[in-house]
Amino acid sequence: MIRKINEILLTDSVFTPDECDAIIREFKDGPYEPGRISSNQAGGLVRQSQVRFVPPTEDQRWLFTKLAAIAASSNEQTFGFDIGKLEEGFQFTKYESGDHYSWHADVGDEDERSRRKISITVQLNDDYEGGELQFFPSRIQAPKRKALVAVFPSFLVHRVAPVLSGTRYSLVAWVAGPHPFK
Repeated sequence: MIRKINEILLTDSVFTPDECDAIIREFKDGPYEPGRISSNQAGGLVRQSQVRFVPPTEDQRWLFTKLAAIAASSNEQTFGFDIGKLEEGFQFTKYESGDHYSWHADVGDEDERSRRKISITVQLNDDYEGGELQFFPSRIQAPKRKALVAVFPSFLVHRVAPVLSGTRYSLVAWVAGPHPFK
């Protein structure tokens, strides 16, 4: 079932809890890159986490098929954007205690980020404190539930609140279009 709150679509019918556990087992041991982004204005960290980028491969076809299907369905039902395929692969992210991602949008001024139109976040576990996926300015917060998928326009400002304890695992993907938003 897909629930719509403003421009954000939430569903827990894409991945099963067992599939989420399998994704964590597959990717949790890395290799990771530091997911650190420094702020130019305040000098603090905009994002602190560990990330692993996974390109589309035959081994992960089932995962990409599910992500592409929810993106296409969401776009057809709600967004109506001019989109292409899931080209970038996905990002497996590990947030440990103290890690976070401050307010940001998933579109940028240059490179492939400038063509991102749909963002997808899959919450792979829920046995941690903090780490809520929140949206601005609507103050909407995605329920913290294993296997919950949030689909939203990439221009929506959102964040992952600081993790207070435990480890938060998520899978993030983006669907781009042939040209940037204008």
